[in-house]
Amino acid sequence: MIEIPPGRFDLHTHDHYAIPPEFLPYPPADVVRRAAAIGLMGIAITRHNTVKGWQEAQKEADRLKLIIIPGIELASFVFPTRTPHIIALFSDMTDISGRLPVAKAPATVCEWIKDNGGIAIAAHPSSAPGKTSLSYREIRELRLQLTAIEVVNLFGLNKTALELAQELDLGISGGSDAHLLEQVGLAGVAVGGMANSAGDVIGAIRSKQTLPFVSDNIDRKLVGRHSTSPLLNWLFKRR
Repeated sequence: MIEIPPGRFDLHTHDHYAIPPEFLPYPPADVVRRAAAIGLMGIAITRHNTVKGWQEAQKEADRLKLIIIPGIELASFVFPTRTPHIIALFSDMTDISGRLPVAKAPATVCEWIKDNGGIAIAAHPSSAPGKTSLSYREIRELRLQLTAIEVVNLFGLNKTALELAQELDLGISGGSDAHLLEQVGLAGVAVGGMANSAGDVIGAIRSKQTLPFVSDNIDRKLVGRHSTSPLLNWLFKRR
């Protein structure tokens, strides 16, 4: 039985850096301050298709003694119009080399992440192929390239994804997918053992020492919201 300490991590959040722009109104430091204020031990800010802003987050995290796990949410490409998202988490982003593999095949994206020392995580998976989600069948096909599956978000625990991770011997990740500050920290994972760095968190995911959590009594108005813009919320709901 894994002994889970009080420390919790939200491993899927966003700020105002993204390609293409999402027009979120808050910078990385605000996400870090929010995470610290609600008692998280650490956070990953996984911006869409860019590494911009991670130094800003790291500076504020150092001040507040919070663990930052550098991350990117990369859009892969599946013909003809799908762009399944794959989260890349790193212990250190300074060694990343080459162009980001945006709009490449999912296997190519996963290999790039591995080659740059990161771990590849299937973001918000679904039973059927989604606009921005890998299907369970696709995850099976990528089981040797993936390190983990995201099994929890603001919609709650995805029991099928959890069972699939256990079946395929993959790690467990999770996060709020926050696009609003109020969403930060409402879902994520707790890490077994001591976690003093991003490398420790990644090691825990690799060694299956994480458990998902989702907060009780989440305001339903926050579930599924990706922006203060009604248009953007409508577009994301269609994924």
